[in-house]
Amino acid sequence: MGTGFATLTPVKGNPAIEVSEAGDVILSGIVIDAGRVRSESLLVMEPGFTQMPNNSEPSFLYDIFFRVGGPDDGSSKSCMVINCDNVVIDHAWIWRADHGRGVGWERNRCANRLVVNGNNVIIYGLFNEHFQEYQTLWNGENGRVFFYQSEMPYDPPSVDAWKHDGINGYASYKVADNVMSHQAWGLGIYNVFYDAPVICDNAIETPVHLEDSIHHKVIFWLNGNRESVVRSIINGKGGQVDAGNRKAAMK
Repeated sequence: MGTGFATLTPVKGNPAIEVSEAGDVILSGIVIDAGRVRSESLLVMEPGFTQMPNNSEPSFLYDIFFRVGGPDDGSSKSCMVINCDNVVIDHAWIWRADHGRGVGWERNRCANRLVVNGNNVIIYGLFNEHFQEYQTLWNGENGRVFFYQSEMPYDPPSVDAWKHDGINGYASYKVADNVMSHQAWGLGIYNVFYDAPVICDNAIETPVHLEDSIHHKVIFWLNGNRESVVRSIINGKGGQVDAGNRKAAMK
């Protein structure tokens, strides 16, 4: 601490950090850059001592930053995967580059910024930008997020290039359909679709029974192609944003 941020880059398609069979772990002050050989993930937290019933101490991640492209060519399927329970994250910034080196829809490929499969994961300050599918994908139970900032990808080349299962675009914040308990407070999601008249149906997607557990959410049309649109805040509800109506919010 106090000596700057160590920067780690995998070179063989491996994770830069893999935490396995360990408890009470603290990671702090790290930048992880995707390497030129595509990784499945750049940081993986696996089940271990934190899963044992007699251990109530969580693991902590403080000031963890990721870059996919920007400083150099790089790609990864995801940036951070949390497979264990009882993890607390304080300030994570995860960026798929929109400028710099190695930038392009087919160059700095990365589907998900964060995938949470563990239970009882808490995040304070989650910042993620420009990923190509669900930026945050939450599969675990009892998750809590306090402040979420996300910019959708600048660069889908067409409407058809950014859709799935009959749905236009990918929600920035996705809670899986089978999740029973999840809460989030203070979500801001905005878009700058420069390259095409992109359509995104939902900024946030959750099971219907969790809609009221996502508190104080706003979406904003910042700039870009004037035919681009985000049709709803959450699950088809809340106002649309476009060039003529740039902001929509819900409590």
